[in-house]
Amino acid sequence: MRADGTGQMRLTNHPAKDKRSSWSPDGSRICFQSFRSGQWEIYTMNPDGSDIKQITSGEVDSKHPHWSGYLR
Repeated sequence: MRADGTGQMRLTNHPAKDKRSSWSPDGSRICFQSFRSGQWEIYTMNPDGSDIKQITSGEVDSKHPHWSGYLR
């Protein structure tokens, strides 16, 4: 959304339960947890919702996916 609050867009709206999103340190990606593969996995996407990629393989036990360290 814009700074004035207009232009809101929902990014995680898959019927398979998307949840627990987190911004990358440099603001270029968002990670989130989803059940879209039939088990809980971690995915990333661009801030506009494009280029969704599954980055884990196998059930994820993490309570909240988050970024570690800083990207340079």
